[in-house]
Amino acid sequence: MILHHMATWNFRNLAPGKVELGSGLNVIFGANGQGKTNLLEAIAVLGSLRSFRSHRYRPLLRHGERCLRLEGMLGSDSGPVALEVSWEVGPPPRRQLRLNGDSVHVSRYLQVFPVVVLAPGDRELVVGKPQGRRAYLDRLAFLLSRRHLDHLQRYRKLLDQRNAGLVRGVGGHEMAAWESQLAESAARIVLARRRVLERLEPRFQRIYHAIGGEGFPELRLEYQAEASLPPGDVEEALAEIYRKRYNDQRDRDRETGYTTAGPHRHDLMIRGTTGHVRDYLSAGQVKAVAAGLRLSFLEEVEEDRGEVLPLGIDDVDAEIDRAVTQRVLSLAAKGRQLVVTSTRAELGAWKDGSFRRHMVRDGSIQHVVGREESV
Repeated sequence: MILHHMATWNFRNLAPGKVELGSGLNVIFGANGQGKTNLLEAIAVLGSLRSFRSHRYRPLLRHGERCLRLEGMLGSDSGPVALEVSWEVGPPPRRQLRLNGDSVHVSRYLQVFPVVVLAPGDRELVVGKPQGRRAYLDRLAFLLSRRHLDHLQRYRKLLDQRNAGLVRGVGGHEMAAWESQLAESAARIVLARRRVLERLEPRFQRIYHAIGGEGFPELRLEYQAEASLPPGDVEEALAEIYRKRYNDQRDRDRETGYTTAGPHRHDLMIRGTTGHVRDYLSAGQVKAVAAGLRLSFLEEVEEDRGEVLPLGIDDVDAEIDRAVTQRVLSLAAKGRQLVVTSTRAELGAWKDGSFRRHMVRDGSIQHVVGREESV
């Protein structure tokens, strides 16, 4: 799959219009603050409906505007695909999603163009709060099975009901009915995450060691749940454990005002031989771990779909040395379309001389023709 072109309207500082992309490496270059990352961010929002810099849409709007629109044309094994995202401030805020001109549900849309971006903010995936790592596992589980999103949405609804019931002092019979359903959803989510991580671990190890090379510490990925939660993949047994736990902890949870057990409090732990990696990895090593997580995620989705997918890399050579940059690009390429931002027009680590360049200045994007490509 490749993104042939991308068009934006009122997205941050980007000038309205269309950008044509090549099927190989695309270098988006320019001085800091000109809009390079904004273009990559627009591609991420087009595919995943989420920015890697903001969880809200309003910061994505050009100043003074009230709506934005993104369009993209994809080439896939099944033929051309047109995507469109539009968002209006409101009130109420309104988002519309179109696939080949037809309005579609978010779960259908998100399956079409699962773009992955490596960005400096990915360090939070390694050393930041657990919700980012939970979202990482849940997105992968969803892309491998659409039902996972239904389970997540149901779990969150039931969790809100139980939390509200705890605060209002709802009686035990009604609470038990909610808890039984909540336990079933919790079991499905935990098992899905465990299975995804089991698939991901060996792939991550291979990619992480290929990126880091000698001198990078040994790491392992672990799914961290409640200490007493046993291993295994029997859904009903796991659901029964949660039913009992919710019942036994109900009084304590009433005191706290929220549910203290369940997948909403779990974590993907990244551990080394001397403890959690946040305590001792350098900035460059953290970036290598994050790149390993993103690339292993991408490979899992590609294997499941049977096609390669585009990859974005923001500020490709920041915080890691030239040798590591070369290894990241070599692993990332593998026949994929790459969209890479850099302050430099040419990437010294890129040995293949053919690539397409776009210069960004004050939000305007200009294709630069050079000897590296034929047009």
